[in-house]
Amino acid sequence: MIVHLKGQWKWPIGYFLINKINSTVQAQLMVNALNLLADSGVKVWSVTCDGTATNISTLQLLGCNLIAENFVNMKTFFNHPSRSYKIYAILDAAHMLKLSRNTFAEYSDLRIDNDSIQWKYIENLFNLQNELTLKFKNKLDSNCINWQQNKMKVRYAAHTLSSSVANALQFLCANGTKGFENSESTVTFIKNIDRIFDFLNSRSPIGKGFKKPLRLADIPSLKIAMEKRIEYLFRLRNSNGQFIYQSRKKTFIIGFACAIKSILSVAEELLIQTNYKYLLTYNFSQDYLEIFFSKIRSRHGFNNNPNAIQFCSAFKQILLKNRIHVSPAVNCVALNDDTIGSIFKIEWPKKNKTATADDDTEIEVGTIPTLHLQMKDYILHYIGGYVVKSLLKTLDCASCATVLVLQKNDHAYHHSTIYSKFTDLVNNGGLRGLPSVTR
Repeated sequence: MIVHLKGQWKWPIGYFLINKINSTVQAQLMVNALNLLADSGVKVWSVTCDGTATNISTLQLLGCNLIAENFVNMKTFFNHPSRSYKIYAILDAAHMLKLSRNTFAEYSDLRIDNDSIQWKYIENLFNLQNELTLKFKNKLDSNCINWQQNKMKVRYAAHTLSSSVANALQFLCANGTKGFENSESTVTFIKNIDRIFDFLNSRSPIGKGFKKPLRLADIPSLKIAMEKRIEYLFRLRNSNGQFIYQSRKKTFIIGFACAIKSILSVAEELLIQTNYKYLLTYNFSQDYLEIFFSKIRSRHGFNNNPNAIQFCSAFKQILLKNRIHVSPAVNCVALNDDTIGSIFKIEWPKKNKTATADDDTEIEVGTIPTLHLQMKDYILHYIGGYVVKSLLKTLDCASCATVLVLQKNDHAYHHSTIYSKFTDLVNNGGLRGLPSVTR
């Protein structure tokens, strides 16, 4: 499948019905595809794949050098077989995120210098939140903890290795909560993985931080920031003292390093040579192919294992007219309704959806447990800030808004309360006013 770097179109260019394939044959197929595309006037900037051994061997045969001892020595491009320009190799960021979660959970204890990175802190956070019946602004749940049953689900890996989980661990460690002592290294590891994935998954032109689009002026600073995080990954060891990048679990380190080096190189060349103002790194991902396969499976009543005839039939029908919706259980989410496009542009009139009445079922509220009341105060303060933020958007009454928000005064040396410790840590500027405290 070929994808426009602005995501304006995506098109499958061929398929081969095989049981398995070796790297030599796959490399030759890629060479043929690149030559045919070049003859058609299409310039290919990069090739994206997941981190299987066959794919890595294929890239090595084409001229890349991905198995290196550091970021600098990696060669993440190969020369076009019939044209005089480079093609960069990218390992899919979502697959690398899953592999990093799997490695962390399987080893349960990683080492960085003299510090320990432990999976138990994530389990402790999950157990604490279950006791509180509230969460510290994260999406950690049983699916994240039972990762063996959810190895293929990117969303659970993203929920586990997220900045919100890192912030919760950081807060509990700083607060002296039992079970979270000395978790600083685990927080650093999770934040580094989260920042790398954010950079490789930017989707919006108005994104901020590491999720912002890649512009030419930002490349020097991003190079420094990303190289620092990749060098951190190359220093990781297992409990036996072996470097992770030299072990059987090395793929996620190699994959993240390869993707970052290639995308920065593509951006530097493309933004100089063309009139592009920015790049969204999500368009280098494998999600478009994943969504296409989901539509193939959905074509015959969601047949998870179509035979050759069914696949060929669905393939042609989707190319001619694509109105198949992606399953909600797919491993990625389509950003628009028409992922592949179609030969004939047909628009059907949309039906107005009838509004459904609200369910007035009464909810029985049980007795709130008295454990960890202080922790609940911290979480409820954050929730209160979100409620206040939402109400301020709809209120026209200035005095009502004044009552809702805690006001500064000449005698307040800092604008916070005893309940705002967690909010102060995780607030990125969205909660502009703290809720007033009335007790």
